[in-house]
Amino acid sequence: MLSLESFIFGNPTAVESWEIILLLGLAGATIVFLGLFYNWLVLASAQSEPRPVAAYSGGPVPILFIVLLALMVNLSQQITGTLLINGLLIVPAAAAANLANNLRQMFWYSIAIALTVAASATW
Repeated sequence: MLSLESFIFGNPTAVESWEIILLLGLAGATIVFLGLFYNWLVLASAQSEPRPVAAYSGGPVPILFIVLLALMVNLSQQITGTLLINGLLIVPAAAAANLANNLRQMFWYSIAIALTVAASATW
């Protein structure tokens, strides 16, 4: 049974090996997605008026983006907890916004910051 404490803070000891394999596959799919749709993501981020992701035209890209993000968050949430996942979504982007001169730099800086923090947390 899932307790409130393991939902908020995660429970890495309760993770099964197939969940880790699925998470690694999802990380690979994310890398492929970013490689294929990088320009679309930058263009969608640079719109002058904020719109929901679902309002963008361009085929299945917005839906794929939402599904990929939802799968990654939900699977990672079981391992690391809700607080850390929300922090890894918001804090790197906010820190990168302070460091970057343009949107492309912000994109890459936020990825680098998130990977650095995640890798240093495991040591």
